Amino acid sequence: MLDPADAAASGANEAGRGLPNGPSERSLERVFGHPVPEEELEIWASMPPSKRDKALQRMVALDRHLGSFGGLTAKQSAADAGLKLNRFYQMLRAWSERRSLASVGTFASTTKTRERIAPEIAQTIQAAVVRIVEADPDASVAALVRDLTKAIDIKRSPNTLRPFVERELRRRLQRRLAGEEVRFDCVATSLMRPDGANHVVFLVLDGGTGLILGQSIGHLSNSVAGYASAACDALGRIPAMMPPREVWADRTERSQLVPGTDAVAVADLVARARGAVGGVAPQILAPGSYGRYARAAIGLKVGPIRLLPSRTGIAATDKAPPAVDPLETADARARFGIAVSAHNKEVLMMLDVKGGNEPPEQLVRLLSLLAMA
Repeated sequence: MLDPADAAASGANEAGRGLPNGPSERSLERVFGHPVPEEELEIWASMPPSKRDKALQRMVALDRHLGSFGGLTAKQSAADAGLKLNRFYQMLRAWSERRSLASVGTFASTTKTRERIAPEIAQTIQAAVVRIVEADPDASVAALVRDLTKAIDIKRSPNTLRPFVERELRRRLQRRLAGEEVRFDCVATSLMRPDGANHVVFLVLDGGTGLILGQSIGHLSNSVAGYASAACDALGRIPAMMPPREVWADRTERSQLVPGTDAVAVADLVARARGAVGGVAPQILAPGSYGRYARAAIGLKVGPIRLLPSRTGIAATDKAPPAVDPLETADARARFGIAVSAHNKEVLMMLDVKGGNEPPEQLVRLLSLLAMA
């Protein structure tokens, strides 16, 4: 989370990165990670000093509100951001979907073109371009620009609209690559503990490809430890998916996490992660969303092992039948690990993408931080 103290720090060393004098680049890194994306640097450089101060104020308030998990009212956070309540809700929605200076509404241009576009108009164009590219992603850029011109009731030149199309195409390409979006999930499995309960697996899932980057067996009551172990496993598995497999995105943009029952500890972990890796730190889902991302990314079976969202969190009872083929934690993890390796091998064989041969720096930093929890 962005620290207000950083927002007031000096920017003496920023000229080399194209940042004007003002709040330090470290403030932007707290939000966007290191390095700050070039698009954000360009927006920042184009903003007058008064707008930069307002942007930082709003980002502080938005991050604080999202990080409070209901502890702050929208009315309080809107006042902190210097916004009316309705405008705060609009900005919170935009910030949750896209962590960008473009979402805090403090500048006049959202493109690299010479024509300046009001934020409200840019949002209308962006919403239209997503629909148009989704309908025909294989069309040429020129054709998509023509379709965009017809779809919006706003007179803009093709040169102004073209960057919107090109950015959306790049975004879609990156989302098909590994490491662009990472999801942390936990769910019960068909592997049984000696006490008759189901072993719970903690997963590091890639949202774009369906690869399982890491896994561990643990307890919902200590999901911080479960995810730490899964992150450690991921740091060991990822090298196996490196050259000659060029599957990696340029950068990690976002991550989400399904917490166990240790909500306070998870919130503290994520707050520390946000301070270290900015916007790449996980957004926490509502408790009880077990298996949500696993179901979407890989289905409810990994090899012979079933994933059982409805059984997650159910403890063993005296009336439970004896477990068939019970496994200690280490054995369960080894068995699930074999299934994960087979799953990843199959996914990699089917992937038809051309990306980088190194995982994004943001992903490695995030996993390294979680592994030390």
